[in-house]
Amino acid sequence: MKIAIIGLPGSGKTTLFTAITELHPDQKDRVKPHLGGVFVPDERLDNLAKILNPKKLTHAEITFLDTHSFDLVHSKESDALVVVIGSFSGTSQKKDAEGIYADLILSDLQIMEHRLPGMKKEIEAGKKLNEQAEYNLLLKCKAQLEKSRPLRELQFTKEDAKLLYGYQFLSLKTLFLISNIAEEQINKGQSSALSEFAKQENLEMIELCAKIESEIMELPEEERAEFSKSSGITELSMSRIVKAAYKTLRLVSFFTVKGDQMKSWPVKSGSRAIEAAGKVHTDIQRGFIKAEVINYKDFIECGGFNEAKKRGILRLEGKDYIVQDADIINFKFNV
Repeated sequence: MKIAIIGLPGSGKTTLFTAITELHPDQKDRVKPHLGGVFVPDERLDNLAKILNPKKLTHAEITFLDTHSFDLVHSKESDALVVVIGSFSGTSQKKDAEGIYADLILSDLQIMEHRLPGMKKEIEAGKKLNEQAEYNLLLKCKAQLEKSRPLRELQFTKEDAKLLYGYQFLSLKTLFLISNIAEEQINKGQSSALSEFAKQENLEMIELCAKIESEIMELPEEERAEFSKSSGITELSMSRIVKAAYKTLRLVSFFTVKGDQMKSWPVKSGSRAIEAAGKVHTDIQRGFIKAEVINYKDFIECGGFNEAKKRGILRLEGKDYIVQDADIINFKFNV
């Protein structure tokens, strides 16, 4: 999963990138985006490891992308957008957010205006009649954008989603807001106007001070909790943003235990077992037979796989089984 951090110059987006990833991007590199991976903390996986003692434990990972200036081109490659709005630039946070919102919609509209005329000519000439469904879908999207509304508000079928996938529309992506405040504004409710905008647009919003948090991440790990507490910070941004990403992207985690390795995998809520198998490996998906499943809560209650088998809690599920959050799954397959 990849999340792009975007924002106007001076909003503090690169400082936030540093606070999340503990990386310090080279500010002289004005071409390549900065990438940093963060492992998703999950106490449940850690608890399982205490029981099963794997040699290798791998948490799910999120890649964060930070670009120079307001770069929307590289942001198209992401699964979600984190929009950073600074509260210390002297401008209105709400106005900045509205401006970025409009830019995302305009970017998508420009794609439509470039693509639709050519498609229409090809269809009318009888060259690409198979594009009629895609053309009609783009017209529907264009009408939405012309009302200055994002594409994610529309309802799309799975077939629609396939047709739109290659366009990488920005207003179709999951989006949430970061109100980046100054140190003296911590816990003082400075983002009321931006909060109202977020509520109006049905967006998640997080208020934080990226500068202080980036300084905290410079400290030895054992000193971070005490410094955070003294600064009025109850939870660091990395954890808060990961939680917001999981919520807005509607993700759940499942776990696999293979030999001496244990790993966490994120999938969309409502995913079937065969789709989860594809996350682990395409060969497993192709040769899927059954999924041996037990949920984390049941496993902890049993204390291990042997007791779970005795109680009949460890069960076999077919390819259409809907994966639940914190399922432990062993895929049976044959290639």
